[in-house]
Amino acid sequence: MSYKKTIIVQSRRDVDMGIIDDQLQNSGYLSNFNLKSINKIISDINDVINGLKEEIYWGQNEIMIITDKDFSTCTYENGEQSPDLPTSTILNLMSEIKIFKEHFQNPVNLKNIIDQAFTIIKSNPNAHKRWATSDTVFSIVISEVSITLVLSPTDLELPNNEYLNQLNTNF
Repeated sequence: MSYKKTIIVQSRRDVDMGIIDDQLQNSGYLSNFNLKSINKIISDINDVINGLKEEIYWGQNEIMIITDKDFSTCTYENGEQSPDLPTSTILNLMSEIKIFKEHFQNPVNLKNIIDQAFTIIKSNPNAHKRWATSDTVFSIVISEVSITLVLSPTDLELPNNEYLNQLNTNF
């Protein structure tokens, strides 16, 4: 599996992070779970795999999942269903989300990668516009993580430490 890892810093400095599996529609919504919920889901999936539970129903409004020992079926908000996926695929995705969120919910790790992105974007904002017509949305990839920063022209003049101290790191 290849996953797209993303961190987005909104204009009010709220931070969203997650992982998207391009082969699974709406998979990005699974990153909306907090770490406590992710740990519970992983534990429940392991219980199903080990025969301690027959199946579990879980998900978010945009993607609901029925997981049994061998396969998981996803139902999307529009009512469409995915083909059956091996339950191990869903377990691997949730494990990757857990590892990613644990790493970047550590403020030191988060601020380090955002600092790198902010420095590079400030040095040449035009080269990092997410869209040619946007003057506020910038994007860069660092260490296989796609980082998007929503920045006003005055944000680009801030010292790095001032910008980093404004990040909402209450996860």
